[in-house]
Amino acid sequence: MLTKKQLESYVIAKELLAKAKAEEMEQRLAICEEILEGKEKGTTTELLFDIEIKAVKKINIALDKKLLSSTYEDMSEEEQECILFEPKLIAKEYQFLQEHDQTPLLDDCITVKDATPSLTITLPEDQ
Repeated sequence: MLTKKQLESYVIAKELLAKAKAEEMEQRLAICEEILEGKEKGTTTELLFDIEIKAVKKINIALDKKLLSSTYEDMSEEEQECILFEPKLIAKEYQFLQEHDQTPLLDDCITVKDATPSLTITLPEDQ
């Protein structure tokens, strides 16, 4: 059975985690700014105060899907080979078809598993 103390402990732990994540990110960015100064990307390893520091400068590359859809056919074969089209299930459409028994083959391709639940607890103001 849940107790008030357990619910309060969860709220405190969640607040502490959020603060710890923010502090970790602030520290990470400060350290990486110094270690990775002048780097465009890649791994840098340094030894400072007998502590090994490994920092990795990363970049994110993303496709503009709207622009891609209008230029894909004009691209060279080599350019097109750089693009991977991954199947993605449209859950709403699938559920509609499933309700009408129209997914006999697709059902075999689907794996269903529990996701991590979400939880929001709001303590009374007088806490």
